[in-house]
Amino acid sequence: MTPAPRSVRASVFRLLGRNPLRRAALFLILGVVAGLPSMALPKSTLLVLGPDAKGYKQVMQGMSEELEDEFDLIHRKVDRDTPYKNFEAHLLEVQPDLLVLMDNVTISYYRFFQERYRGRIDFPPTIVTMALFVDQSIKGMEKVIGLRYEVPPVISLTHLRSIIADPVNRVGVVYRAEHRNYFEGQKAYCDQEKITLVGYEIGSDGADGTGTVDEKNLSKEIRNGLKYLITNENVDVLLVLNDNKLLREKDVRTVWLPKLRRFRKPVVVGVESLMSIAGFGNFGVLPDHYGLGISVANLAIDIKESQWEMESGHVYNPNSVKKHLEKKFARKYLTVPPDKYNEIDILK
Repeated sequence: MTPAPRSVRASVFRLLGRNPLRRAALFLILGVVAGLPSMALPKSTLLVLGPDAKGYKQVMQGMSEELEDEFDLIHRKVDRDTPYKNFEAHLLEVQPDLLVLMDNVTISYYRFFQERYRGRIDFPPTIVTMALFVDQSIKGMEKVIGLRYEVPPVISLTHLRSIIADPVNRVGVVYRAEHRNYFEGQKAYCDQEKITLVGYEIGSDGADGTGTVDEKNLSKEIRNGLKYLITNENVDVLLVLNDNKLLREKDVRTVWLPKLRRFRKPVVVGVESLMSIAGFGNFGVLPDHYGLGISVANLAIDIKESQWEMESGHVYNPNSVKKHLEKKFARKYLTVPPDKYNEIDILK
């Protein structure tokens, strides 16, 4: 048991005078209090379901450092190889106060989980991030909000325009019919900045305008779309959406790369993997994974302080981004004022 500091004991002597009984009683109380363990309030439980790859770990690091005093963080690995039954078992076992889902696989699983258990259990408030097209992905889900992983095209394109002296007026985009609403929404935002998105839609042959295209024809349609945008429309920039179905490894190698290598104008991408492919993306405004984790943490704290109440369906933009530019391509084909290189976060 640690005795009270000498200065405190001296003050007590002065207050109590020389009465030995009073002194003895007070020192007994001080001794008991000094020996009591600290009474910390219990933390809330936050369950994170998602992959265990590098970017996800950086998001987890940002979350952990911000939330260590507020939440007990539990991470369970869930990826495309994880069966649904494991996903469900994690949720029912932990029963978290707050849930964080990372990537589209977990969103798909959680939508099925909600359909299966609706009316039988109370769903925890849920934050979705590290997922593509999150606005569409969480529609109709209960107690779910999103933090966009993709930086909106208007932000990427205005950053590009501020860095290069070349025109950024007409921007070509290949997209699938099921993402038409997303394209139209982004087109409206870009119009406000005097940037015109020129689209080439794939898969609109169905009666409802949202038909599908088989694998063989999909490759052909991507090729036709790129040719149309580059040759017929003569766009200033190509913007590549983060759509896995348009970016299959075979199509990247046999369709995208042959066209892009001859384009010699900015190709804007939204994920780091496309910046790392030689001859593919040469400019990107990409999410800062650690900063994304801090943004998730801030949302988590807000939800907790609001007594676990939130407006379902709301989607937020990432607060922290990094500008990437391929140095060799830029110096050879783009007009970049020397001082503008200082605005680039990652120059490769």
